[in-house]
Amino acid sequence: MTKKEIVADLFMLVLGTLMHFFYRWSNQNPLVGLVAPVNESVWEHLKLLFFPGLIFLEIELFLSPEKQPSRLISFVLSQSVGLVFIPLAFFAYTGIIGKHFLLIDIAIFIGAVLLTNRLKYRIFDQKKEYPRWTTPFAIMVVLILSGLFEYFSFNAPDWPLFTP
Repeated sequence: MTKKEIVADLFMLVLGTLMHFFYRWSNQNPLVGLVAPVNESVWEHLKLLFFPGLIFLEIELFLSPEKQPSRLISFVLSQSVGLVFIPLAFFAYTGIIGKHFLLIDIAIFIGAVLLTNRLKYRIFDQKKEYPRWTTPFAIMVVLILSGLFEYFSFNAPDWPLFTP
């Protein structure tokens, strides 16, 4: 584990944990609810991984803009894995046990952060040159995911992923 991975882990774990409370602390401000969980659904908790990761990516891009395509694609690929891991792990263990436990939920979040950052830096450290289209593609994926989080925060379907 490298120093940059540890910094990314700590940043995402601390901010993600604090974000869990932002909506309530803001007196349920809808603008805050666009990026912070508005309820206890699995979908809303995916924001705790995605938005701290996105903020950390923006910091990395500011500090090292010349490596933008590699950073963007490694972020999108690793976040995709993390955003699938959380619901799979949650629904697998609750399907087996029959109920959820806060400590296991927290462990899943920690595991997702660690998994996402390990994968992100492994992809990035390959120093692969990506085609020019990957930057707009990665930006489009980030915008679509952000839009989905924002839309479903206040327009959630009655599906298990969105049910608190």
